[in-house]
Amino acid sequence: MYGGHGIVGAQIPLGAGFAFATKYLSSLPAATLATVYADNPDVVFAGAIYPPQPAQKVDGGYRVSGRWTFGSGCLGASLLGVGISVDGANSGLPMMAVMPAGQVTIVEIWDTIGMTGTGSHDFVLEDVFVPEDWVLARGAEPTISTPAYRYPTLAMSAQVLAICGLGVARAALDHVISIADKSKSITGAPTLGDRPNVQLHLGESEAKWQAARIWFYDLTDKAWDVAVAGREPSRQETMQLRLAASHAARVGAEVTRACFEMTGTMGIFNSNPLSRHMTDAMVTAQHAFLTEGTFINAGKVLIGHPPITGYA
Repeated sequence: MYGGHGIVGAQIPLGAGFAFATKYLSSLPAATLATVYADNPDVVFAGAIYPPQPAQKVDGGYRVSGRWTFGSGCLGASLLGVGISVDGANSGLPMMAVMPAGQVTIVEIWDTIGMTGTGSHDFVLEDVFVPEDWVLARGAEPTISTPAYRYPTLAMSAQVLAICGLGVARAALDHVISIADKSKSITGAPTLGDRPNVQLHLGESEAKWQAARIWFYDLTDKAWDVAVAGREPSRQETMQLRLAASHAARVGAEVTRACFEMTGTMGIFNSNPLSRHMTDAMVTAQHAFLTEGTFINAGKVLIGHPPITGYA
């Protein structure tokens, strides 16, 4: 699941802003999708939705200008999308204008403490024309009915981010386990493997990680079965996916921090993989799709109150 860098976990799934075209582009008209995939099925899409910029309606489409942030995976994408506001659009879902990457200026400003490899740079457009049939509402009904397209879009968006945190946490656990009986303290203290507090926290962390992972994949399998059956997932089912994703990211950060603390000063050096694991896990859990707001909306759904538009 994870080979040492948090970004690896972001690239493997269909998502995290990289190869997530199957989902993010699924509400484009079928004719547009045929054009997108006419020459090559391996289309890579990256999007920067916020802040949405007003688009000027013209004959046949829109003229778009502005600057957007958090364009993860943009340097490797063939298509890019930006968030726009359109007069009269009332779906409540974010609108995106999609275009070839060559029409966008990428400003390389991504400088973070973790998940540095996502390359979530800024996009800049100056009076770019986007045809009307290249504008979509993210999370709207897909125009082609296949299981992959029917799977809840925004839930999958959260899932492909959360799994990065679980992968990082697994790497942190494996690192502590691998050095437990080899570590030597400059003070003459017992090795990590002989310390009761390390044994306790390692066992607790393994249990937390396994539980979060099992719940995450159990719900994923059930959601896929719903998509294959052609049934629309209920609000409760989609909420469970979102909740399990946020929980996975939170547990990933908690477990990784626990591993960092178990090793004392060993983990503070940049040469120690735990230093990178910790910042990657923390940054993953900070994503807007995975923070406290998602738990609040899950609580709303559980008691029968409507969540924010697009949550479930």
